[in-house]
Amino acid sequence: MTSQCQPNSDQFCYLAEAVQLILLGDKSNGSQTDILFNTASFDHTTLNEILLLGLQQTALFLTDNPSYMPGDFKYLIDDLVRMITLLAENGSTAITWYDLKYYIQRFITPPNVAKLLAYNFREAPKNAKTYFNDIYLKGIKTPGCRKAWSLWLDAMAQPTRNVWAIRMFDAIGKPPTNLLAANTNWLGNWQSCHKVKYSNASFQFKGRYCRAKVRADPILLAGAGPALEGFPGDPAALAAIDLGLCVPDFCENEDVAALVNHTLRLLTIHQFSNVHYADGVQCESPIDPPGSYYVTIVIITILTTIVVLATSYDCLFRSILNKPYATASTLSMQNLHTLCNFSSSREQPHGIFYKNLDAYQYQFSNRLRLHGMSYPSEAERTAVNISRKHWYNQLVYRIHRIVIDLSAYTAILKPMSNSGAMKCLNGLRVISMGWIIFGHTYNYIGDQSYFLLTQNALDLLDFQKRFEAQLIINALYGVDTFFLISAMLITLSLMRMLKKNGMPKWYFWPMMYLERYLRLIPPYIMVFLLYIYVVPFIGQGPLWTAKDFPMKNSDCHDYWWAYFLLINNFVPNGVGTRCMGYYWYVSNDFQLFLIAPFLIVPLYYFPIIGSCILIGVLFASSCILAFNIANTYRVGQILVTLQAIWEDTYTKPYCRAAPYIIGIVLGYIFFKTENQKKKIHLHPIFHLLFWALTIVFMATSIFGNWTNHKEGGVPMTPSEYVLYFVLSRIAWPLAISWIIFSCTKGLAPLIDTILSWRGFTFFAHISYTTYLIHPMIMVYYMFAQQNLFHATDITLLYIYFGHFVFALILGLLAHLIFERPFGVLISLLLPKRQR
Repeated sequence: MTSQCQPNSDQFCYLAEAVQLILLGDKSNGSQTDILFNTASFDHTTLNEILLLGLQQTALFLTDNPSYMPGDFKYLIDDLVRMITLLAENGSTAITWYDLKYYIQRFITPPNVAKLLAYNFREAPKNAKTYFNDIYLKGIKTPGCRKAWSLWLDAMAQPTRNVWAIRMFDAIGKPPTNLLAANTNWLGNWQSCHKVKYSNASFQFKGRYCRAKVRADPILLAGAGPALEGFPGDPAALAAIDLGLCVPDFCENEDVAALVNHTLRLLTIHQFSNVHYADGVQCESPIDPPGSYYVTIVIITILTTIVVLATSYDCLFRSILNKPYATASTLSMQNLHTLCNFSSSREQPHGIFYKNLDAYQYQFSNRLRLHGMSYPSEAERTAVNISRKHWYNQLVYRIHRIVIDLSAYTAILKPMSNSGAMKCLNGLRVISMGWIIFGHTYNYIGDQSYFLLTQNALDLLDFQKRFEAQLIINALYGVDTFFLISAMLITLSLMRMLKKNGMPKWYFWPMMYLERYLRLIPPYIMVFLLYIYVVPFIGQGPLWTAKDFPMKNSDCHDYWWAYFLLINNFVPNGVGTRCMGYYWYVSNDFQLFLIAPFLIVPLYYFPIIGSCILIGVLFASSCILAFNIANTYRVGQILVTLQAIWEDTYTKPYCRAAPYIIGIVLGYIFFKTENQKKKIHLHPIFHLLFWALTIVFMATSIFGNWTNHKEGGVPMTPSEYVLYFVLSRIAWPLAISWIIFSCTKGLAPLIDTILSWRGFTFFAHISYTTYLIHPMIMVYYMFAQQNLFHATDITLLYIYFGHFVFALILGLLAHLIFERPFGVLISLLLPKRQR
């Protein structure tokens, strides 16, 4: 081998060639020998030549630089001679990676690595290009990729004339600050990469964004020491550097992996035992939407068109009906709503189609008279009055009612005029939904099990230590509130039916289950289709990958039938899916609904036996919950514990039965007291006691686990945590039950006024679709970002309000387009439940 170093050259020229030689073999004869992992894979002759060339290179340096004493290289020479001797005596298996690593680490110190690279690229550009072409580009299989990288190297020699090359380099991810807070996602600049364009007469290429995952030990590299102690997520998620790269669009994943691996050999030589090769490269590539994408779009378009046409008809009809009756002074919106909101659900402004036209006209005339207007003349009434003597008028009437029910205008006004007796439930629904969204906002951004979305993942530990943070990370109790309300309303409805009609015929029960399923499933499936088949193809960015969106999307494709059957919390293998994991709530609610009649009917006919059954179910549920928690408990914040026990506890109905059972009891109490004319009066002492217990129960449920993760706190023992977890599942619904009871019975007028605020009414009506749609908004927003989040209080709060508002808006649209049209269809197809 002939050295490229000139006599009296800088010593780093020789050191650079020695590193190249030892790591990569003899570049002069075109060999590319990798001896870093398994020296036994090379024959005796090849390895001997590599070591001898290393010794020869050292001798060349000493010859060209007589001022250096051989003693300066004593350790280097000794190691080389020792390895050559071992090779001669015992073969290549005698030389281990430890020998080579030890040799290199003693000879090449970290500062020298930078100097070596600087020398190659600054002092010997010709040799650097030769090295780049022979070593770096040799692993690239695609000719276009190899040529593009060669052009990039030439362009970097004159950066002021080649802005595209600088932009390409600038778009590559680089080590950022805040490494000690687990800032291991070096995304680079996705947008800048897509602006890279090179073109000449014979060759053109564009920038292509890739991400390479480099398995490493960031704590050793960054010197973070024990920074990972107490980290809430999977530590393996931090043992990787996600590097954003900008490469020519000719390059494939394998080409990029070769470039990354060759770079790692030099850049991490001094800590090579802690840095491994890239184990995954993912480059952007256009993915054509599947047929299901277009089918979903067509379905949504058809439904939207139907709603728009129905709304247009509704508005036009209202205009025709109301305009001739207006006086000179235009009615205000309040007067218009008063005019339209009749006392009965059948007394709508479209009553010209009703059976008893005379009765309607009489009532309408009285209502107009209250507003200083007169009933229209006979000629005016003739223009709008439709006779129902012919069968086609019956058909017109039915079609009219269907169209009006499909109208968005009617759908929005109806909840405001029919808010029900228990108006406080509206406030509880909206507040609980807002609480759940707040908890998900924090959990989705701070969840390290999928991908680090923050620049300061470890800093979130400090946030969790604060007292007020428990309000966010324990937002899971909002779900228990919905279970309680659902059970209470079902109990009231079923017991009222039993009181009025007695025990129904056998076919009532399957029809009841079928109607419940059909009312839940249409928006459920439509959001599922939208999430799986549409959203992945409408986003972009460095974090976005259509084929991997949403997270764990293979579960949705493989087990779609489990979602449709509402058993996704048990399939596969009894553990449940993770693709749209939040759908567990709908499945739980329906599964608990299936057993509700078996608990409610005995309670109605045989109160003592029914009460014993409820107590037994509650006790069994608590025992199962305690057993599961005891087996999986570990010290940490409640969200992490729930992640660890997700499969066998969090999503299972038998572990969620406590609030449902208490809801049945509350419904039974309301049923027994709803016809009492005498107002309930409590002694002030008992009144104060119940409210004190309510506050204690709620505070203990939310803040009782704080000792597990506050600064200097004493972690709970397994027994203490089991007791806390089981009792909080009972304490929380008991507290909410007292709030509902006291508001409904007039025992807490101030709280009832707040929870019964008219503004809550409509948003409570769309809480189901809001729940279905809000995680999709969060995931889309997070993975469409071009930079990582820096999690702070104000950041989380600002993002939460954005999520909440958009969830309400899209929840409204989902209600109008996905839920209501199918509800109208179900009302037509299913007969009224009879005995």
